[in-house]
Amino acid sequence: MRDDAAAHAANLRATRFFLGGTTFALSLLLAWLALRGWLLPPDGSTAEFLLPTVAFLLAMAGLGFAALRRYRRDVAAAGRPVDGTVDGTAAGAAAAGEPADGDPVYDSSNYRAGIYTNRADPRVLVPKRIGVGVTLNAGRPAGLAFYLAIALVSVAGLVAGIAFPLFAG
Repeated sequence: MRDDAAAHAANLRATRFFLGGTTFALSLLLAWLALRGWLLPPDGSTAEFLLPTVAFLLAMAGLGFAALRRYRRDVAAAGRPVDGTVDGTAAGAAAAGEPADGDPVYDSSNYRAGIYTNRADPRVLVPKRIGVGVTLNAGRPAGLAFYLAIALVSVAGLVAGIAFPLFAG
């Protein structure tokens, strides 16, 4: 899928859609927090911060799913399977500019929510399907531990940001 122009264009359109929607949602969140702070006295509840933040996160999740559907629709409209092969065979993969050795990185069934997850693949770092670089294999314990650590740090930062003002005052 590396050299597939239709999939690359679909990826760019879906990314622009997601980033544009996220920018709009973040602008609404910041505007709400600013207006709430200027116009209404603080009542000390976490709801004035937590509810808009949860709404923003839900909006981002919805935008992510919508962008994924948009990408898949655009690729299917171009007459190509989502996994990037021409006809699902090794010859089709070679025609699409992919390695013909059957590398599992190029099989869409090995991806869960856009994250490469293949327990049978012994590699922790695998080449990206689109673009340059590597990504983690969440099917391996080290890759899964990294993703869980990122999630834990993110949740801890969110909880600390909510809890600190409650206990500091």
